[in-house]
Amino acid sequence: MNFYLNGVIHNEKNTSFLKTLKSNDFYIDFFQDKDEKIYFYNRFGEVCLLDTANKVTKYNVGQLNGNSPENWTFCLYMYIHHLNKSTTGEFLFWTSCGIFKMKTLNGERTAIDSTTGVYGVFQSLDNNLYVNSINYGLIKYSNKFGKLQLPLPFDHLKVKTIVEDTEKNIWIAAFDKGVYCLRDGKIIRHFNIEKALGIIQDNENNIWVSSMVDGLYLINHDILNQVHYSGDNIRSEVVSMYKGYNNGIWCSFGDKICLFKGGSFKELILNLPHKYYDIILQIDKNSLYIGERSNKLFILKDLCYSQDEQSIFFRNSSKYPFNVKKIILDHKNRLLYTYDQSMITKSSLLDPILPTERIYIGERINNILVNNENKLIVNAANNYWISFGKKYEYSRLKEFRGSIFQDYFPLSDSKGELIDIDGDSIFYLNKNTSINLTKLFDPPVVSVIRKIIVNRSVLYFSSQSTVYYCFLPSKIRTDNKLDLRAFNVSFRKINDFLIDNDSLFIASSDGLTIIPLDSINLYATPPPKPYVKAIVVNGINLENMDSAIIVTGKNKIVLTFGCISYLSKEISYSYTLEGLDNIWLYSSGIETSILYQNLPAGNYLFKLKVRRANSNWSDPIILRVTIKPMFYETPVFWYMVFVVLALTTILSLKRFKYLQMKKLEVNNKLIILEQRALHFMMNPHFVFNSLSSVQNFLLKGRVKPAISYLSQFARLVRQNLIAVNKTYISMDDELERLRNYLDIEKIRMEDGFEYSITLSPEFDEDVFYIPSMLIQPFVENSILHGLSATVTGGIINIAIEIIDDKILLFTIEDNGIGIVNSSKNRLKRAEVICTLECK
Repeated sequence: MNFYLNGVIHNEKNTSFLKTLKSNDFYIDFFQDKDEKIYFYNRFGEVCLLDTANKVTKYNVGQLNGNSPENWTFCLYMYIHHLNKSTTGEFLFWTSCGIFKMKTLNGERTAIDSTTGVYGVFQSLDNNLYVNSINYGLIKYSNKFGKLQLPLPFDHLKVKTIVEDTEKNIWIAAFDKGVYCLRDGKIIRHFNIEKALGIIQDNENNIWVSSMVDGLYLINHDILNQVHYSGDNIRSEVVSMYKGYNNGIWCSFGDKICLFKGGSFKELILNLPHKYYDIILQIDKNSLYIGERSNKLFILKDLCYSQDEQSIFFRNSSKYPFNVKKIILDHKNRLLYTYDQSMITKSSLLDPILPTERIYIGERINNILVNNENKLIVNAANNYWISFGKKYEYSRLKEFRGSIFQDYFPLSDSKGELIDIDGDSIFYLNKNTSINLTKLFDPPVVSVIRKIIVNRSVLYFSSQSTVYYCFLPSKIRTDNKLDLRAFNVSFRKINDFLIDNDSLFIASSDGLTIIPLDSINLYATPPPKPYVKAIVVNGINLENMDSAIIVTGKNKIVLTFGCISYLSKEISYSYTLEGLDNIWLYSSGIETSILYQNLPAGNYLFKLKVRRANSNWSDPIILRVTIKPMFYETPVFWYMVFVVLALTTILSLKRFKYLQMKKLEVNNKLIILEQRALHFMMNPHFVFNSLSSVQNFLLKGRVKPAISYLSQFARLVRQNLIAVNKTYISMDDELERLRNYLDIEKIRMEDGFEYSITLSPEFDEDVFYIPSMLIQPFVENSILHGLSATVTGGIINIAIEIIDDKILLFTIEDNGIGIVNSSKNRLKRAEVICTLECK
């Protein structure tokens, strides 16, 4: 005993309680009651109970060995064929020796019906049972044990399986008798399936039959409402059809033509040299046009039936004089139009062989049609309408220039017309209105459109394998979707289809199929069941595909879906991602893959539904998708960024203010230093002495020396004011100011001293830069303390030497009296060493 759960096959090796479920004979079946307990039983009365805790309890209800039920003498052994519970909770045993009940599996057994020897039991949809008995045949039991005997056209002991489908039809697998389908006690279909055993119905209402010889058969449930002719009835492929007179359908099988009428095919006896026919046109009861495209047609006259009415003959025939690709009639059935390559031929039905007009189009003709106004329209590179042997460009079809008209259908009461453009679009035209109906189809159609017909406000069109239909509203609007459906039958290749007597006739490579139009809404075909096939997130497959999808940061999500659909390959998927999309998107195929990447952070709801062209949409699959932001995308991160920026701004402002204060402080210090430097440059005592000297000169009437002195003094003041803002000045400027100062002092002291300035030979005054006011204070000191008391003969010698590239030696000598402790007339020596800059 094995079972499958959550993708795992459980057996005795990985699930211990399965070992205790073994019995002395094979289990024939099991059932689960309302308490979720499972009962396994074999034919000899051994019953194993498996409860919800996986505990196994075994019972043996015993046998009736050698005891025969009343009125029946063939029950030598009691075999159990079915076990279930009644509505009152009693156990019911359906055995070869009768029907019994037990309140408990270890209680007393009571006979309900000891006259019926059960051979097989099959469940119905309403919880009734079909019982195949040895002595009474097939019986239907109700819940209250009412019996209804169902006669069968074959030996009831051949029955292997009975299934009641969703429409109350009874399907019976009768082994070598095949499979029968009964409705209201009558056989409606018989399928010659050799050694048929089992039958089941799937979620799409299809019927599956197992055979000991051929394996599995799949029967489309809708076949019960269809009639199909192929194989033994006719040759397989029907290449074309035409609605004939007197409720018949002309069918061409290529090399043979038949009239389908009254459920049988009546062959047209052809004694013609041509061997293939795919064009059929009947213009009256006694005239039939047949032929092959791009060849000359045969006109058959005086049609008549054979004596047994199984064959049709013609008494006269003639040949149409031109090659023909298509032949059509005008709406009044008076004119005949044909075309081939670039030539149009117009004939009267009174004498079709003699053309009334031959019109050369000058372009390769794709198709011809007669519109609602009974005008002949020619579809070529341009679109024309023909009148009195001349072509005129048809402005109404100007937008379709360069397109191929695959088919055309005029709507009744001049409500417009439909044109199949290039096999991929059906356009509705009415006056100045042009609407692409294929853009309104829900779901979209992805197949090539071959032929279109409108019947009672229903649009039918065929693809290669399917016939679709949709209801056309009285007013077609571009904002209203058209619910597109398809018949639940597919073909290898559809060659033609038409509607006659409220039935759809389909000519295909599989034969002739007839579907009543009123069966469109008879049964609601269940939609396919979608399922999640794979979920790949950032290249990693998710094992648990039922859980929510949670991704952090960068994301690439690939969702793959499939669906359970056994017949139709034309599956439509519709999906949306709520939170991102506002519309439902479409795709088609057996499965579909959907890609989402770089989704913004947030919560999304993915929904997907499927449908076949002949079903409603399924309930949607719903997946929750959560995209979590990276840390730098969270509010916390941006709050932290804000705090950091705020702190940085505050600290920057504080530092800026601090630097501003420092700058102000430095500027203040510089001003003070400049004032001090100016003070040193313009010693008050020196200024007072200078002004006193000028006054003295003026009092003595010595104007010229006073003017010269003032000029020298003004020049010195100017030089000092310029130098006060400079950190370094050139040696040349410094020496010039020094000479100016010495000259002023010399005038004031009435030439009381002489001075000299000596430079070393390698010295270049323009190259060296020294701090401003470096030498003058020492020279002032020499004059003030050394020479001020000397009336004449004072000497100041200034020498400047280069020690190395960065050092200058200044030597100042005078013969003044010096400080108090100095000897009179003794030369004093002062040295200044400074660093310098060379430029």
